[in-house]
Amino acid sequence: MLTIGRLDDSDRGTWQELFAGYNEFYGRTMPDEFFARAWDRFARDEEVHALGARLDGQLVGSAHFLTHGGGEPGLHPLCDSAVAPRRAPGAVPVAALMWRERWLAEL
Repeated sequence: MLTIGRLDDSDRGTWQELFAGYNEFYGRTMPDEFFARAWDRFARDEEVHALGARLDGQLVGSAHFLTHGGGEPGLHPLCDSAVAPRRAPGAVPVAALMWRERWLAEL
């Protein structure tokens, strides 16, 4: 079963592997400090947010998105998503978008 929700501390290692793979796909190799800063920003859950996609309880994808202030809450398009090769169904990005929309409706 595919579920979408917030990342927690136990997801850190798998999330970094997924996000490193995402960056490598675009020809970038990021230093560990990059991932530490990103994880800290996601943990604050203020402007930058992260979701995890779990298939049968295992993290197989993540999605990151931005919100910005200025009166009414705003939203930038989904910034990026990373999925585990051969493990994550194509439904992961769609499910993440649907979760994000529900989250925004609660603001």
